[in-house]
Amino acid sequence: MRAGQLDATFVRGATAVTGLELIPVWRDQLVAALPARHELAAQDEVAVERLRELPLKIARRRDNRRSWI
Repeated sequence: MRAGQLDATFVRGATAVTGLELIPVWRDQLVAALPARHELAAQDEVAVERLRELPLKIARRRDNRRSWI
C-alpha cells in the first residue's frame, strides 16, 4: 500500500493506521463448537481466554466442513 503497488488490501486486527482509511467490509461471528455437556457450553458467550487450555483444531476454510463437528 505505502509503496503504491496496491490500491486496496484486506487486513485483520488493525484499528488505526496512519495514512490509511480502514473501512469495515464484513463482520464474521466467531463461534466455538463444544460438546453439549462441556461446562462452557451452558454460557451465552465465552471469552477466548477461557478456551486457551482446550485442545483446539483450526481448520483451513476449504476444510471447514461439518465432518469436523
